[in-house]
Amino acid sequence: MAEALIYLNWLQFVTHHVVNDKQHVFINVDETSVSAVKSTGKGMVATGKIKQESRWRQPRDPVDRTDVKTTLMGAACDAPELQPLLPQVVLPRYTKAAVPPQHVLDAYAVSGSPLEYWHKSSGWVGSRIMTAWITRVRTIVTSFNPAAWIVLIIDCSNAHLNVKTIRHMRRLGVLVVFLPAKLTWLLQILDVYAFGELKGRMRVAQTAVRVGTATGSVDAGSWVDVTAAAIRHVLVDRDWSDAFTKLGTGSSDQLRHQLLEYVLPADVMPRLPSLEQFAALVNRPAHTDVTRRVFNMIMGQHLEVRRLTGASQPPRGARVDLPDVTASTKRQRSDSVAGLSWENAISEHLTRRPRVSGLLAHGRSAALNVILDVAAPDDTS
Repeated sequence: MAEALIYLNWLQFVTHHVVNDKQHVFINVDETSVSAVKSTGKGMVATGKIKQESRWRQPRDPVDRTDVKTTLMGAACDAPELQPLLPQVVLPRYTKAAVPPQHVLDAYAVSGSPLEYWHKSSGWVGSRIMTAWITRVRTIVTSFNPAAWIVLIIDCSNAHLNVKTIRHMRRLGVLVVFLPAKLTWLLQILDVYAFGELKGRMRVAQTAVRVGTATGSVDAGSWVDVTAAAIRHVLVDRDWSDAFTKLGTGSSDQLRHQLLEYVLPADVMPRLPSLEQFAALVNRPAHTDVTRRVFNMIMGQHLEVRRLTGASQPPRGARVDLPDVTASTKRQRSDSVAGLSWENAISEHLTRRPRVSGLLAHGRSAALNVILDVAAPDDTS
């Protein structure tokens, strides 16, 4: 698996020869659909005979226009003090790209920071959303530590490889390392460690909500609390530093054992990819002007930052007041999504869920509702 080795060599070069003498933070961001996560209803449907004799019908949920197509831009970093401040951006596509009514916006806000809800999007991430996210993260990191360089680990989607996106990252001093195409299941922190558990917790919570109603149906908008609680448990409050170490930012002898099935530690050495290797990594033809331009922009920035002294600082973003929050902590996977029967999983969820409702989670400030500029094109080419 040559692409995995190319990626690890590249990441080791950035770690040991670009930001090794500078304050820095590794951040991984990835998108996943959360509107497609639904409870299976297992154990909640009567047998055919009972349904026929009792004239039962499975309840139909009301159409939820607030959850037509919803995407999470999840983010994890290797700094436990920064993780609770890192924006977790939700892109809910409301009907006809309109802004939801005020009572729905209020429900979003109650879920608490650092959750942010960006409205008037397509429900998915294009270059416009990506550049706005980079600006937002640069602001948070600058406010947290102005001297910290950002090393962004992302997959090679069109929105990420867009020339405008790369130029914007350079302007803000964000270094980027691309994950190999079709290998995020092996190398990306969020795919390997987070999203499976996140969706498992969401299914358990949705089933718990359904069980708690008299009709067995769920109300429109109930997904907000369920999704926010899962994001907070799995992403916001967790220390991800060990995950970054196991997937390439540490020494080669610290790689997770599944990765060692494809890469020998002795073969991993700090090295920037060539144009041909980069093209193979991102699944692009090497001979095109666009590929060469993107390659030169990324590698040129690496070499420029490498030549800077250890005291050099990145371009600064805007400064905002950050809340005083407790650092994220390390924890094991929750038993609620690790082999329990659905009955025991629901019981565990009901036992652990907060007993006080209507309050901002963890006493945090309100989640941010952002109305995007619909006039700006969302080009992903």
